[in-house]
Amino acid sequence: MCDCHRRYFVQLGLLAIGSASVAGVAFAADAPPTGKKVYTCPPCGCPNDGKEFPEAGACSACGMPLVEKVAAAAPQPAARKVYTCPPCGCPNDGKEFPEAGACSACGMPLMEKVAAAPSDGKSGPPKAPGATG
Repeated sequence: MCDCHRRYFVQLGLLAIGSASVAGVAFAADAPPTGKKVYTCPPCGCPNDGKEFPEAGACSACGMPLVEKVAAAAPQPAARKVYTCPPCGCPNDGKEFPEAGACSACGMPLMEKVAAAPSDGKSGPPKAPGATG
């Protein structure tokens, strides 16, 4: 192996070690805390509502059992609302609109479109005889 190959090999090795250490720090920051569990009094109206305790047991104010406090999940983005013209025979039947209001063709109020629930093929209205799919 010539000197240029050795130099290249050493540079790649150092680059790999540096990348691994940076990635390790990033992954450690994303990891959930492995500290002690924290317990809290459930909301009941007593003075200890939401107060944190280091051990499980009963609330000193109301006597209710303390519950383990869990980290709040990241909020889900709000679904975008879509509005449609109700089936009335106008040219905008089923057309989607970004805002609530009235249909520009028939004047009927637009209805919020409800997302269809995932179907398992077993529920829903009965299919017509001879229908496929």
